[in-house]
Amino acid sequence: MRGPWSSHVRSPSRRFGRVVCCIHTYTGAMPEQTHRTALLPAIAERLDALGPSLALVVEAVEPAPSAKTAKQYRNAMRRMKERKQWPEDIGRRNRKSFNLYRAALVFCARMSIREDYAKLTDEGAALPLEEAVHLIDLITQCLDILRHYPPHGNGAGCRWSAPQKGQTRKGKRRGLSRLPLNWREMMAEACPAGSEFAAPLLLSALVGLRPAELRHGVTVGVEHGHIAVSIQGAKVTATTGQPLRGMAFPIDNLIAQMFSRWVVERSKGKSVTVSITDPRKFCDFVRSLSRQVFPEADYIVTPYSFRHAFASDQKAQQAGGEVLAKALGHVSGRSQRGYGSAGQGRRPLITLTAVEAPRPVRALDRAKGYDAQQDNKKQDSTLDLLPGC
Repeated sequence: MRGPWSSHVRSPSRRFGRVVCCIHTYTGAMPEQTHRTALLPAIAERLDALGPSLALVVEAVEPAPSAKTAKQYRNAMRRMKERKQWPEDIGRRNRKSFNLYRAALVFCARMSIREDYAKLTDEGAALPLEEAVHLIDLITQCLDILRHYPPHGNGAGCRWSAPQKGQTRKGKRRGLSRLPLNWREMMAEACPAGSEFAAPLLLSALVGLRPAELRHGVTVGVEHGHIAVSIQGAKVTATTGQPLRGMAFPIDNLIAQMFSRWVVERSKGKSVTVSITDPRKFCDFVRSLSRQVFPEADYIVTPYSFRHAFASDQKAQQAGGEVLAKALGHVSGRSQRGYGSAGQGRRPLITLTAVEAPRPVRALDRAKGYDAQQDNKKQDSTLDLLPGC
């Protein structure tokens, strides 16, 4: 078979000789050798029929999730097994929950495929024919899971739909509409000038950075009527996140003016570093300040509220796509979809003059090679076929 993967991934059928060898070594001592050996071509045909989907999973090079994320996936998989529910069932009231359970299911399915295929191709093990057939059945069902739930499925590949009755949990993005138009300015003015979090709060309101990035330390400077910011990224791996990004903002709004005064008073013509030691304490400070400033708002501001507001301002100015992805520290253009919306932009808008980041931004809808058109039939017992999750 030929396909876009053929330049860097070998088809499983090319490696089937090792599978036949392992099975044949065992069946040679069996009384029903003739019958079992006759089944080997059928096994080969089944493996070959799995085609590029199996090769794509087995030999794909992907970054492993962190230990914390892997544990979260295993717990999610355990809950699905216990409740005998699929991602669209257990996460039906909230899209974020659905995405978590789908990611957990995909993670465990991929892991199961690789483990089972490794057993089939182990040259040092004599594999009983019944076990080989069972392993191929497991691989086939796990590949069906990946087709039902494409790892990056949207549109036709997404099995979640908004509930007709009841409300989903509201995230920080949706709750911004319950705040006054100038809520960021109100927060900045209410913040005590002597607080250790005064500058981090102003910087967050201006730039929309992550609290973890403040812990790394952010270098800022003021020159030629602009604020220059250099951020060491968080959530960075070998293939995700921007390790470093630089941005420039004009001093044309109250937030920028307040922050530029703070920088000038302390920089003496040089750059200064804004940092925090504990993101959790900073978050608690922002939440406490929010309760004081907006006691009746039915919404509590967190540092990520500033991030959503920053994205909203950029989208309101048609500055999405690659520009916004780099400004938020992303390498995937799709990630910005979860941050703000053009209609939530609050005037005066935070204007971004320039942004630089070393890694290119991937296209918004990059294909991943999984077929989203599938039969809807599935059995609850399939969840129990994923070991180790």
